[in-house]
Amino acid sequence: MSEQNPTDEMVFDDLAPIEVPITIGKKKYVLREALADACIKYRNAISKGSTHDRDSGKVIVGEIANAEPIVVAACLFQVFDPNKPPRPVLMSEVLGFKGEVLKKLFDRLVLISPGLVTNNEDDAKKQADATKNGQSAGTDTSA
Repeated sequence: MSEQNPTDEMVFDDLAPIEVPITIGKKKYVLREALADACIKYRNAISKGSTHDRDSGKVIVGEIANAEPIVVAACLFQVFDPNKPPRPVLMSEVLGFKGEVLKKLFDRLVLISPGLVTNNEDDAKKQADATKNGQSAGTDTSA
């Protein structure tokens, strides 16, 4: 495998976002790959919910649970007529879905949106899960 030169030309031929048809109940939707705007909204929600403790060096995970419905709402569109553009779904609609539905929509969104979740968000979510399970959520490795 050859090493990529940082001065090589970058070419993006296909700018159309990936779309996945979704049916919830009897309603038809399309889940679109997260574009830059949706990625920014998601990262901002993660950042607003987390703080850094300067004394301990630990990341304190706060209210990051709203990050997933924010990005799902930004990427989910309801289809009323296949011949017309789909309508954006409101956050209030997404918050009305069962938790299982929201989780599956977010998981699929991550699969079709390679730029959505960075290592920082993965780390913050792992720390939140560890905190929920009563484990240490910090990054301090000293004995």
